[in-house]
Amino acid sequence: MSKLPFQLGIHPINWVGEDVKEHGDATTCAEILDDIQRLGLTGTEMGRKYPTDPAILREELSQRNIKLVSQWKSVLSPIRRIVSRSWTVIADMRNFCNPWAVR
Repeated sequence: MSKLPFQLGIHPINWVGEDVKEHGDATTCAEILDDIQRLGLTGTEMGRKYPTDPAILREELSQRNIKLVSQWKSVLSPIRRIVSRSWTVIADMRNFCNPWAVR
């Protein structure tokens, strides 16, 4: 890869699923990092196959001249509960205000 005026990185989800655990289950951390290095990329996001011990991860990355640049976190959205509660509050307000409603 020719020298670019910027650096590129990639997320390991291209090798291993974060939500679908069967996707890439047999893939190792070393395989992912070696591929990233071969592609000429210099950054990666944290992935589930990477060591969670900071010293070990730092060593694995530095051996390949790769930097950890971010970490994705899965969060279950409470939106369904919030919307349901909002409609309950609106209904309660409507019922409370209804006797005073101008007709």
